[in-house]
Amino acid sequence: ELRGRLDELAAERERVRGELEQHARTAAETDTALAAARRDRAQLADQVTELTGSLQSALDEAKRLRAALVTAQAAEKSVRDQATTMAAELRQQRLRLEEVAAERADALQDADQARAETRAEHTARVKAEQQARDARDQISDALLQRDRALETTGSAHERLDQTRTALAEQQAEAARQARLADELQAKVSMLIAERDAARAEAERARRSVDQFIADQRRGADGVPGGAPGLRAVGPQAAGRTEDRAEDRT
Repeated sequence: ELRGRLDELAAERERVRGELEQHARTAAETDTALAAARRDRAQLADQVTELTGSLQSALDEAKRLRAALVTAQAAEKSVRDQATTMAAELRQQRLRLEEVAAERADALQDADQARAETRAEHTARVKAEQQARDARDQISDALLQRDRALETTGSAHERLDQTRTALAEQQAEAARQARLADELQAKVSMLIAERDAARAEAERARRSVDQFIADQRRGADGVPGGAPGLRAVGPQAAGRTEDRAEDRT
């Protein structure tokens, strides 16, 4: 039993030894792991410190970049304002260029017109000089004709006096003919007035005779046996009245 117990104890000892060895190995591994963890922690601490420095640097850079961004935005706004101002100035310059181009076109047109007027004036001057030469030639011809005319002035005056005398005689004859025409016109007007008066009197006489005949006929129709003498006298009197009216007309 003791041997068995010893064997059990030996086996237990071996088991415990194995466990101790295992624990020792585990402890060694743990120490190694702890050392590695310490190294890793130290590295991490270094990395954290480095990252903290980098973060601070990044924050500082971010602040700097933010300030630079604000400055850039202000500069961009200034540039935008300058661009707007420059665009307005460019538009004004473009308008001014258009005005200058229009003025240049007007100036060119005025120059062309001035050249045309100059050519026209030159042509007119040449034409005027030619006309002056022609006029001088015509004046020379007129002077020659005047000299010739002066030679015949005496006979022309005589013919003029004769013509004036004949004209005076014709005017006197025309005046006499006009007076005769006025007298004839007055006589014709008087005869026309007398004719119109005679026609009016004849018309009144005819109406009176017609009225008388009508009255006589109504009286003869109203009295039996009538007065034939009166009926006969009526037409004869009417005939004589009409004859006198026609003769007077």
